[in-house]
Amino acid sequence: MRGAGPGEQARWAAALVRDTPALGPLADAIHEALPRRQTLPVGRALAPLLTRPGLALVGDCGHLVHPMAAQGMNSAVADADRLAAALRECGDLTAASVDRALLAYARARHADLVHVGRISHNAARMVTDLSWTGRLLGRRALRCTGGNDRIRYTVMHNMAGLGTHPLTLLDRLHQIGLLPDPRARQEPAWARHA
Repeated sequence: MRGAGPGEQARWAAALVRDTPALGPLADAIHEALPRRQTLPVGRALAPLLTRPGLALVGDCGHLVHPMAAQGMNSAVADADRLAAALRECGDLTAASVDRALLAYARARHADLVHVGRISHNAARMVTDLSWTGRLLGRRALRCTGGNDRIRYTVMHNMAGLGTHPLTLLDRLHQIGLLPDPRARQEPAWARHA
């Protein structure tokens, strides 16, 4: 779709609706959204509830991350791990104890999944932003993050949904190369104490 003019976009949308009949009721909305097709970030694709009595959503059933971030499988594995831990902690597997475990799973994962979605979306924007400032900052941040072991470790840990370790303002200045990082070849301090 990049570089396609309005006529090409309209033909693409018409073919999409024609070839996918279930989208028929959305045809007008699809055409109206074409000029701003990047406004709905995948990072917001999180089910409002991850559990109901006797049911848990895990992985893509309950949340999506931007495909460019390549963290969907990591998030799903972290979901399964947390769900298994919650079920182990509940003791006997009665309906009531399982439902309590499911609520514990949902509470434990929801905030992490919001964070993973936001980070994954922002990482994808660094690569796809078409403005000159977005391209400049995004490419610079990717290059500098790739060359900084400490920041790369933290970013990958956060994106994988293994925990939340926010980057500080100083980290951000290192990340875009405005300040040299004397700790660039070290493991993050939080990882050494974990």
